[in-house]
Amino acid sequence: MIAGRRAGRAAFGLLAAALCGCAGASTGTVTGAAASCAGPVLTASAQAQPGTLPPKRVTVSPGQKLRLSGYGYQTCHDTNHQPPARSFHHLAIIVIQGSSRTVLAHVSARPPEGTFDIAVQLPATLHPGNATVRTSLMIETPLRLTVRAG
Repeated sequence: MIAGRRAGRAAFGLLAAALCGCAGASTGTVTGAAASCAGPVLTASAQAQPGTLPPKRVTVSPGQKLRLSGYGYQTCHDTNHQPPARSFHHLAIIVIQGSSRTVLAHVSARPPEGTFDIAVQLPATLHPGNATVRTSLMIETPLRLTVRAG
């Protein structure tokens, strides 16, 4: 009877180890998109880099040019033995204020980190107050804007 319990525990342990192995246990080094499925980041700071924090809020004027950078805009593969991550294409950059949505530009992210860098012009019709910039994916933390009187 004791031998049966030990065999059952051993079988359970092997099953648990096998199931956990799909979450990245490997003898190889995992880097890039395969290492993490952190969400994409959109920022107004030039040349955004993975691991840097975007600003909490950016103050802008109506009609101002704004340089946007993003990274992590790619498919997620958080386990080994999957095809390489693919960058997203044809993303719309959108400014949202109240119920108004304005497409500022379209961009395609570049491999291998799913990055982009683009200068956009904010609409001259933005009103003083709060606004946000997002992509058409709507999965990143929005870039929050404070629009000052022009």
